[in-house]
Amino acid sequence: MADRNALPCLAELKQCVEHEDIAIELLCAVDPMLFSKKLDVSIKSRAALRRHMEQLNKCIFDITAEIAIDELADSVANRAAALDLVIFYDGTPTRFHERNLQLVSDFQEFEFYYFGEKPIFTDVSSFDAFSSNPNILKPYYCDFIETRNPAVLAISKFIEETGFQISSADFWRAGSSGLKHLVGHTQSGVEGGAFLDKMPHDLSILNRLLSNDSIQSHILNDARILSLIPWKNRDSGEFELLAAQGGDTLSAQDIFLNFRDDVNGSRQTLPADGQLFADYSVRTASGRSVACTFLASWIGYCGYAGRKYEHPEETRFIERLNALNIDPESWIFSELFHGNDEQRNLSCRETQARIVILEGFIGDRMHLIVANLIHAEENKELDRLPIDRWVNIYELNEVGKVKSVKELPLKVAPTYAEQKKSDLKNVFREVIYDALGVEAAVGVGKEAVDIVHGMLLKAHDYAYLNADASDLLVDAKLEADHLAVRRAIIW
Repeated sequence: MADRNALPCLAELKQCVEHEDIAIELLCAVDPMLFSKKLDVSIKSRAALRRHMEQLNKCIFDITAEIAIDELADSVANRAAALDLVIFYDGTPTRFHERNLQLVSDFQEFEFYYFGEKPIFTDVSSFDAFSSNPNILKPYYCDFIETRNPAVLAISKFIEETGFQISSADFWRAGSSGLKHLVGHTQSGVEGGAFLDKMPHDLSILNRLLSNDSIQSHILNDARILSLIPWKNRDSGEFELLAAQGGDTLSAQDIFLNFRDDVNGSRQTLPADGQLFADYSVRTASGRSVACTFLASWIGYCGYAGRKYEHPEETRFIERLNALNIDPESWIFSELFHGNDEQRNLSCRETQARIVILEGFIGDRMHLIVANLIHAEENKELDRLPIDRWVNIYELNEVGKVKSVKELPLKVAPTYAEQKKSDLKNVFREVIYDALGVEAAVGVGKEAVDIVHGMLLKAHDYAYLNADASDLLVDAKLEADHLAVRRAIIW
């Protein structure tokens, strides 16, 4: 099962591994766009997908209902029997991932391995049961593509070369998926809320950067929902909130009555978190303790363009970047998106931030690593300015003042599209090498999957179970006009 991003990289990957006597064959593809609730697949996008398949001289299956993995496996069984292994790449919406993983893991007729987009699990009890099941002997993999981000690779190389020991790590990943959902302009299958959608990336980066002194355990110190995603229905004028699943909106009454029960239930009336903050203490193999915080947003950067109502956790990042004289234009992504056909008169100002701040030591010398993970090319039509990825290394004196600064060189492809294809190709190669026993997958294999999801789901459920639904609803109602209309959505 492949998606539009995965298919173009396969022909290139095939050529890349041929010299190592590894032959890749694409057995079949199921069109993941037809899994969406509304089945809103454009002719253009489907035609493009078919062209990729034709280049590889294969066929594509269109599935308009939930696919049965055993039927798919049966359809390729004759060809699969002659291969060493088959990898099932799962690009379906998140709600299908756990079921697909279980079905692939249970399949015994040939070597069948699961490789899914993040997150694979969204329920902590299901994750605990699966990850601790002694009968699950096959490896499984997750597409933690940000572990291949050029900025992350540069930091990893710096750590290996200098012996930099991380003492604290702070991650801020803001996007506008929640607001884009409300104007009908977001990718099918993107759901779950800010933390489940955004934080697998940064948790996987943390795991990768600590791979030489691997994460052994973690303690969750705090997890808080900072905001929901409010909306005023244009037709009824009623106050609503974005749902965590399916991109629908929910009435405040539904959410208030079912808030806590739904965390451990069907989650059909669970509101999407607009911002969620988590604080951990991580213990490494050598016994070191690393303090880690994560801030995820589906409502963009709330302080953009002088807006009010920045949350203190957001302000903390801003103050640290300002203290280092880092130009906001070097890390704030901003562009316009217009509503879909049903909401043509709505536009959304999308803002993004992807910042990593690491504190630590090289010997007895304190250092600070600050990185921007976003790359964007200029687009005047969308009012988008260019942004380059960068990594700055600051050496600090005894009182924490900057003594010197240098920028790390990055190996970056000419365009964002080329870089993404290259990153995905390298993740696929890592999975294939691991499954064949050639080289262990450091950042995307079972160990990484279990660490990331264990930390992710514990914080997510803790935040929901300990949230005060009435307070969140009061705050959301007060900010509905500011956040969902005046501040971000242009009527």
